[in-house]
Amino acid sequence: MKRTIIAALFALVAVSAFGQTDSTKVKKEKENRIGLNGTVADSFTKAAIPDVKVTLLRDDSTVVGTMHVWKMSSYSGVGQSVSTTNYHFLVSRQPAKYILKFEHPNYETTFADFEMKHVGRRRTDIDGPKVYMKKAAKASHFEGGEIGEVEVKATKIKMVWKGDTLVYNADAFNVPEGSMLDGLIKQLPGVELKDNGEIFVNGKKIENLTLNGADFFKGKNKIMLENLPYFTVKNVKVYKKQTELNKYLGIDDENKKEYTMDVVLKREYSIGGSANVEAGGGPSDGGDWRYKLKGFGLRFSDRTRAVAFGGLNNINETMQYSDWRGEYTDRTSQAGDNHFKQVGGQFVYQAPENKLMNSTEVNATWSNNFAESRSQSETFMNEVSTFGKSEGAGRSKPSSFSLENSFRSTGKLHFSTDMSISYRRENNEREVWSLSTSDALFQDSINSSWSRSRSKTEMFSGSGNGDLTFRLPSGDYFSFSFDGSFNRYRTPESSSLNHYVYHQLGTRDIRDRRTNSPSHSYNYQGQLSYHYQLSKKIAISPSIAFRNSSDKSDNHEYLRDSIDYIFDALNSYEQHTQNWNWQPGVSFRCHNNNKKWFYSLYASFQVNFFREKMDYTSEPLTTSITRHYTQLAPSVSFHFGSSDNKHSISSYYNVWSMTPSVTNLIDRPITSDPLNIFLGNPDLKQSHQHNMRTEYTLRNDSINQTIRLSLSGHLTQNTLSNGYTYNPTTGVRTYRPENISGGNWNIHSSVNWSRALDKKKTWFISNELSFRYTKSTGLTLTTGSTDSELSRVGTSHIGYKPSLTLSKNKLTLNVNGNFSYRHIHRNITFGEQPTDVWDIAYGLNGTYKLPWNFTFDTNLTMHSRRGYTDEEMNDNRLYWDASLTKSFKQGKWAVKLRGYDLLGQVSSLNYYISSQGRTERWTNSMRRYALLTVSYRFSQKPKKENNE
Repeated sequence: MKRTIIAALFALVAVSAFGQTDSTKVKKEKENRIGLNGTVADSFTKAAIPDVKVTLLRDDSTVVGTMHVWKMSSYSGVGQSVSTTNYHFLVSRQPAKYILKFEHPNYETTFADFEMKHVGRRRTDIDGPKVYMKKAAKASHFEGGEIGEVEVKATKIKMVWKGDTLVYNADAFNVPEGSMLDGLIKQLPGVELKDNGEIFVNGKKIENLTLNGADFFKGKNKIMLENLPYFTVKNVKVYKKQTELNKYLGIDDENKKEYTMDVVLKREYSIGGSANVEAGGGPSDGGDWRYKLKGFGLRFSDRTRAVAFGGLNNINETMQYSDWRGEYTDRTSQAGDNHFKQVGGQFVYQAPENKLMNSTEVNATWSNNFAESRSQSETFMNEVSTFGKSEGAGRSKPSSFSLENSFRSTGKLHFSTDMSISYRRENNEREVWSLSTSDALFQDSINSSWSRSRSKTEMFSGSGNGDLTFRLPSGDYFSFSFDGSFNRYRTPESSSLNHYVYHQLGTRDIRDRRTNSPSHSYNYQGQLSYHYQLSKKIAISPSIAFRNSSDKSDNHEYLRDSIDYIFDALNSYEQHTQNWNWQPGVSFRCHNNNKKWFYSLYASFQVNFFREKMDYTSEPLTTSITRHYTQLAPSVSFHFGSSDNKHSISSYYNVWSMTPSVTNLIDRPITSDPLNIFLGNPDLKQSHQHNMRTEYTLRNDSINQTIRLSLSGHLTQNTLSNGYTYNPTTGVRTYRPENISGGNWNIHSSVNWSRALDKKKTWFISNELSFRYTKSTGLTLTTGSTDSELSRVGTSHIGYKPSLTLSKNKLTLNVNGNFSYRHIHRNITFGEQPTDVWDIAYGLNGTYKLPWNFTFDTNLTMHSRRGYTDEEMNDNRLYWDASLTKSFKQGKWAVKLRGYDLLGQVSSLNYYISSQGRTERWTNSMRRYALLTVSYRFSQKPKKENNE
């Protein structure tokens, strides 16, 4: 019995050991596999072939596995739609020979050999052969490879989610004939288009606006928005786009994806050519004649894309990019009276299989702008506030030319470069009158000034950058990047005539001054990094970077006496600043995804060893300064969500350090403006800015619902502030930069909610509720004061933007609002000061397609303002624009009558506040006008298309 038990135990141990050995072996075999990826296409058309059966066999013809290809759509560098059919197998990393067998009813069965050679243990995938199949002899001409797409719709669905991509159907919206892309974008549910071309989708800013998946004057949204005719658009897609480098490396990095809006053209405009021309004119208030002329041409082929555009107008339509940031404004694009001209173009070449792409862009602009302004201001100080008002008028005539080129090559190496040169010239003339008083009623005057100035400036600049990346057999890769730029600036003519009156002293001062301030600068830097793939999910990348820069600028002042201009040595100087910078760093990336969820963690840490040297020469002071800084730059970001992206959360945090300008370190007075004297401060320290943001998104695709919650904040330590001492007798301010250790921060939160209200989705509602609190701290003293109390201003801002849209048949109607409330609190107050400012706008806009090919479009908005010091600004204004369009010849011709500001109520007002004061500024707006335009569009298809 005892022997039997012992024998049974030995048998059990042996079976267990065998089972463990077998289980471990299976696990190791699973971990020792690698992905084999490839594509299948038609040998003649190179088009994708769906439903191909792929069998993987060993060289002895034993079957490893079978599958059917899947389809994936993308775009080539010229913007052509490209579909590929792909296969994927998991195979052993061990060297072996395989046979791939491809079968399709309409194609000849095709075989391809593949040999697995030695691959690095950290590499996660390998490229298999690209296979081209020949059409079977009896196959139908219309079967097999995809030549194009045919879409049949019973109803026009406006928007739909496809995975993580939001797709808008352009044909489902009532856009007036003759409209450009911006007319379509404004109607998309959940989309907000700013006057400066910035686009927000459900409260999130679009980072890149592309055409058929390819860049189109990146960063200059208005060129496409105001030139591309809406009728050429098939749909608009919104998604997160991976970088070209990460596509080459096979990395899915959430941290580097760009939130992209892609404009997809209809097939008839994606192959061949199309053009649109619009011209017209009309009267305006004051007897001025308003005019508009613009044209846009687009030409596509399989490998190239050519674009040409141009126009001129005096209705304040500009196509320039303006990286505008600021507070609430009313129709900022209508401020001033601007005459604008522009011509430009783009040419893109794409090599077969997307191995090479080159894009060249050219753009030239001319402008003539007349602007009038009026402002009231209050300056905060520790013992008293001062008040000011000013009026001015001026004309500026800028012109510019830019040439940009982008090149990308992908093969064994990934190489990309971007280069640009630009030239800008500007003539300015301006006349300004200002008054400073000690009371809000402007009765106790301190000083006043009148000035007339004119200047001519020229600037020539260039920049370039490149990236060279090589992927190693192990799965690691190394990358070398470089960039550089130069800038030359000069002022052939700059002069000003200034009259100053000191009312309390009873004295006057007249100064006639000329300035010559040329400058030139350059910088270059390089970075080498190595990407080490620890496992399929984890990677670490050490890097080293070097940067050198040089900036030489002169300021030569000339003051006129009774005879001629003489050199003003006290306010003239020459300076040369050089920087040397070494930056070692390391980054860490961890990601994982499965059928249910994904996560991505990215962290980096860089140390910046910074050396700065400045040589400063002037009559009062000649010196040389050398400083050494060490800066730390940590950064971390995290993304988590469901695989279908219906739930996602992202968060990031980083720190930036800023060094003071060396010019601010020079302790000598600059008195060229007698009312504003500037000193330096040799004791300035670095400033550090902490930034954080967290965002949560929830989607329900069945009702097109999106909820987005966001929270962000910024904190600055050792803020650099231009504190000043104020002389209450003369009104002279003596500025000196200072570091303020704390008290400068802001926090912002918002909730965006949008959804369809009915089953047919004819009603759509969107809401945005936001709150921002800003704490700003500054330093101001009066002459002789010993109280150094800081001026602290807290501003609470609440904003609410509701929108309700009805889109049914031929009618599109939108009711919207924009409610803004600010509460201002100061730690030091004197007398009655405005603490609550309201800006309220509400109205409706709509489009209705009438019989006989007429379209009526209108926009009616009430603007109300309260709480402003200037009572003329506390008003109610009703803005009304309307247009009537008639189309002919199936939309090829269109006649449009537009009425702008029919009630003559448009105004432009800005409100600014900081720790040192607040300003209300009014700027002239364009007067109401009527404009009659005629537009013509045509398209040309390739001959092979016409023959079909």
